[in-house]
Amino acid sequence: MNERNLWFTRLDSFVMTPRALIRNPLYKNIGSDEILIYSLMVDRMNLSLHNENFWFGAGVYIYYPVSEVASVLGCSEKKARSVLDNLQKAGLIIRVSQGQGRPAKIVPLRYKDITQ
Repeated sequence: MNERNLWFTRLDSFVMTPRALIRNPLYKNIGSDEILIYSLMVDRMNLSLHNENFWFGAGVYIYYPVSEVASVLGCSEKKARSVLDNLQKAGLIIRVSQGQGRPAKIVPLRYKDITQ
């Protein structure tokens, strides 16, 4: 088999995006930036699960600083905060501020599929 055609077999280099975020009318007001960041957050949950970062029965939490969101999206921190606000309004994450310049704890929530 030709190795040029095997590049897609490295699944660790991909981020999975739930189709429900695109198809479900519930999420029609979130954009591609929100979908990308949510997908990266879910991907990051694997590491948090491994490190046993659990929070008060709400589930696995992650840290995703606003500065890092801005860097990934290539945007300002103001826009990055807006993306996180939109994810919270859509019911896809819970953010808990820790204060004193520390990044918020973020609990990515399960998205609602069309059948739910």
